[in-house]
Amino acid sequence: MAKSLYSTTEEHTKSARMGRAVVDLGGDICRSVLSKYVPPQELLGKLQVGRPVRFENMQRELIMDVSSTGYEAFDLTLLYKLLRNVAGIDPPKKGWGKPPRESDLSESDDIERIHNLRNDAYGHITCTRDPGKEWDKYWRELEGVCERMDKRFIDTTFLQDLEFIKTCPMDEQLEKTYTQKLKEMNEKEFDLSSRIHDLEGKYMQYIIYNLCTCVLRCLMET
Repeated sequence: MAKSLYSTTEEHTKSARMGRAVVDLGGDICRSVLSKYVPPQELLGKLQVGRPVRFENMQRELIMDVSSTGYEAFDLTLLYKLLRNVAGIDPPKKGWGKPPRESDLSESDDIERIHNLRNDAYGHITCTRDPGKEWDKYWRELEGVCERMDKRFIDTTFLQDLEFIKTCPMDEQLEKTYTQKLKEMNEKEFDLSSRIHDLEGKYMQYIIYNLCTCVLRCLMET
């Protein structure tokens, strides 16, 4: 019987490993960094005195329970938002939301790398039948992040954990699980970005309308 085009291949497995590394290990790294700057029991106080940050309903529910449950249930999207807007961490060399240069090796640069890898890894997973060389590049980047983070925290084993993910058994169900997790996170962030863009557009229209009204009123009064 001929092999199906949709049979699980080595590339599917490698892509799922990347998904697990980014979702689980990347999440643990971000939780460790956030806990260092803002322990869970201090988060609500930080949010009350800092500049306003927009959160989804589900995110707000997690934040309200953070003193008792910690950051364990926070996904990469929420962790990144808190690290970027609340933690007080120095921004990456090129700024938040921009891919770091290879020479940019600060803690926030590595947080940005994890954030970017989530998007890049998902893009790779969507075309898993094309092996390419992207997987090796992303994996080396993750290895560098894990190695530097281990040095910053001393008592962590991020690089060792990444090596385990690279070689541990991966069944078909596990592959589907991590592929789906990456997909959901990217869709969630895209949906949030679209809604923010729509709100900004409506707000700009409101400003322009009021400005034109004021100008017309002034012209009529003169």
